[in-house]
Amino acid sequence: MLLLASCFPTLVQAQWSSFSDAKGRFKVSLPGKPAQFADSPPTFNLSTASGMYAISYTDDHEGADWTQTVNSERDVTIQGLNGKMIREKEISLGAFRGKSVTFECNLPSGPFTGPAAGQMRIYFNGHRYYMLIGLAPKAAKAEGITKFLDSFQLMPASKVP
Repeated sequence: MLLLASCFPTLVQAQWSSFSDAKGRFKVSLPGKPAQFADSPPTFNLSTASGMYAISYTDDHEGADWTQTVNSERDVTIQGLNGKMIREKEISLGAFRGKSVTFECNLPSGPFTGPAAGQMRIYFNGHRYYMLIGLAPKAAKAEGITKFLDSFQLMPASKVP
């Protein structure tokens, strides 16, 4: 999955609110309402003057190797942003193992350009895969990015009557 800075749509300014996607079975806090940028994989993006936020998920990775899948997605995404990984650590969320990755990149276009600091969280349980990315100008404080990433929650699948 290649997520380029150019996929972040229009600039918005708003208060933080909860956003959820029933099909994706997640909810997260964002400083505005994201737009769905792509259907395959479902990808939601939001850009502000102080940050860019993206959430995507895919299914049908049955039998995929956890390490290979997560590392490949990490590498493709950072490479697509012309970035450099700074550090990573393993994390988890419910039954999902994950990685938290800090990186730097240089954005040629968007609501802000130039050096940017990025954080990515990837969660994978052997079937479903989630990726969250937050970017902020390198000189700015990234409190919004941390708030966004820390607010991510998995929702139970809805029961069909």
